[in-house]
Amino acid sequence: MGSMYERLLQLPLFQGLTLDNLTHVLEKVKFHFEQYKPGETIKSEGDENKRLCFILDGELSKITRIEGVMPLSVQEFARGPYTFELSTLFGKHTTFRSSYQAESEIGVIFMHKRFLSDELQLFDVIHLNYRNQMCAQIQELENRLWASPPSTPEGRIASFMLQHVEQPTGKKIFRISKNHLANYVNESFSRTSLALKVLQQQGLLSYERDVITIPAIEKLSEIV
Repeated sequence: MGSMYERLLQLPLFQGLTLDNLTHVLEKVKFHFEQYKPGETIKSEGDENKRLCFILDGELSKITRIEGVMPLSVQEFARGPYTFELSTLFGKHTTFRSSYQAESEIGVIFMHKRFLSDELQLFDVIHLNYRNQMCAQIQELENRLWASPPSTPEGRIASFMLQHVEQPTGKKIFRISKNHLANYVNESFSRTSLALKVLQQQGLLSYERDVITIPAIEKLSEIV
């Protein structure tokens, strides 16, 4: 149990708490633990977000989709410690925006979201951490929205991809047709095809049958 608490302290929400503080909190909060095998779904897009969800170890993938006339799917990978969608716990939309799947054997800890309203009154640091996380997400979105548009097709493709991920690091998989990508970045089909070929030759991504695999998306930020 001690090692689990130590891992929880690595989550942004609990940083700054002592082990004694966290022990006191968890003694008062009901939580349960579920185990998932590779390939199993943890949460699906559209599920009601009623509980805080954490993984401490292992790997998961997050899949976010846009449906309609220009469908897009983005798959991201994350390792524990990881917190699921704090942004959809409260507010107008309280359903999961993405789906989550285990990529390795992982355990997920669940706590009712009342924890945030009850325990925030006892520990200011949890309140501060929560506000800081929400502010950081908003500021990151504003920075992306107001960034100067790139001047090259390669830069516009890189910018489009960086705008559609949660974490601008690590491996990502985009499922999108070349036609739709050209429309999204406001380029011709031929210039989009050439730009993808250039990015592939530079080792920044690989493209095959409407699937773009990016081994390290942080490298794309260098050309935006």
